[in-house]
Order: sequence, then C-alpha cells, then structure tokens
Amino acid sequence: MKHIFFLLVVLSTFEFDAFAQQIDATQYVVLSDAHSQQKIKLSQKEIIKLEKLITACITKYNAHQEGMNKIMDLKTYKRQYVVSTTRNGQKIVWVNCFCEAPSGWRKGVVWVSDGGNCFFNLKINLSKNLYFDL
Repeated sequence: MKHIFFLLVVLSTFEFDAFAQQIDATQYVVLSDAHSQQKIKLSQKEIIKLEKLITACITKYNAHQEGMNKIMDLKTYKRQYVVSTTRNGQKIVWVNCFCEAPSGWRKGVVWVSDGGNCFFNLKINLSKNLYFDL
C-alpha cells in the first residue's frame, strides 16, 4: 500500500511539473482588482491550477461550438489575471484573454468591444475550483 501511495505522489508531482513547464510566463500578467486595498498575488501552484481550469472550461465550451465560434488554443492568447477576494477570503480571478496585445497590456485591463474568438473572458473561483461567466 505504501508503494502505491508513493507512486501516486510521484506521478502527480510529475504531472504538476510537466504542466508547469508548458506555461509561458510571457503570455500572462497578474493584476490586482481596482477595488483591492492591497496587491493580491498568485503562487505558481495557483497559476497552474488556474491554467488547468481555463483549459477545462475552453474544452467544455468548444464541444458545443462550430467553426469560428470555437476558442483557439490557450497558448495563442495573452492573458490578464485580475485577482480579488470575497468577504470570506475566497480568491476570484477574472481571466481576460486576447490574441493581439496592445502596448501596455501588462499595466492595465484591456477592453475590447467585440473581437470574435480572438477575445474572451471568464471568472474562476480558485478556492472552489469553479469556472463561470464565460
């Protein structure tokens, strides 16, 4: 039994490391919510969890879409992670994704009036592992 548990820990650590190596830090920026009194940070582990949840959300969304309505591979988007906390301490991340990044995208939220499948956003509750509002 000890060997099976050890093997599961090793495999899950390997999966975590492999996914972490696929995340390109030049593709995203973490911003604090404008209403926050302090800067809220995300750990590397939270970034990985966030990316996995975004990927799961895109996969589910794309299963019901056709042609140009499908969201492309996450790696093709620049991403802004705007972090806030609820009154009870849950971390909520507004994920803002766009294909073409304007200058200054790392300093403030990018607003797009349309954009087709080249722009989308959603919210993720990191504390509950839930995504919503895609």
